[in-house]
Amino acid sequence: MQLLKPSSSLTTGTVYTASVTTGVKDVAGNALASAYSWTFTTVAAASADNTPPTVVSVVPASNATSVAVNATITASFSEAMNASTITSATFTLYKGTTAVTGSVSYSGTTATFLPATALAGNTVYTVTITTGAKDAAGNSLSANYTWSFTTVVTVAQISFASTVVPILNKCNTCHTHQWTTSAVASTFYANLVSGGYVNPTSPTTGKIYTKLNSGHPGSTVTTAEVNTILTWMQQGAKNN
Repeated sequence: MQLLKPSSSLTTGTVYTASVTTGVKDVAGNALASAYSWTFTTVAAASADNTPPTVVSVVPASNATSVAVNATITASFSEAMNASTITSATFTLYKGTTAVTGSVSYSGTTATFLPATALAGNTVYTVTITTGAKDAAGNSLSANYTWSFTTVVTVAQISFASTVVPILNKCNTCHTHQWTTSAVASTFYANLVSGGYVNPTSPTTGKIYTKLNSGHPGSTVTTAEVNTILTWMQQGAKNN
């Protein structure tokens, strides 16, 4: 077999003709009866990728409300991106004019921003992906992509020592209860737990919660104070 190897690459998308003339002879000196020719076409040139990538979906959604304060922010693109261009400089989160610190990662077609700490409650946050983000072919977003969301309204943690204990002491001014009070909050709490009045592992099953939730505020404790104790228990009945 005889091979013809071109000295340089052929042109893409081009018809070429190859010929073997009658000058070619076998080992006995016999020439081809006639010249032999054939044609072939090289592969077409690949089209250049000039299409800018787009952001196709985001989490949290644009204008979402009641977003958890421990939310992770993600953006999915229309195509694979150059991971080196997805950074904390091109994927940002702001609370007003203050930048939120966090880590940025990229996998598949999705970029992720993980805040370093929990977000503030009942607050508007703005996310931006800049034109510095590029696809694998080097095309940038055609414009910065920006959206906002609002975090959930959070309720301040109610303190057992400073808020709940004084209310429970008022309960004892009406009639003496079976729990043992104490001037030391942690001891008072331990007495409530040991007597089953507070159940830290299942706060809404404790005796006090059940009593108050069934409509037993008494005359010395206001409805607002009852709701405070119920909320404290719903928050986990913490010894705080």
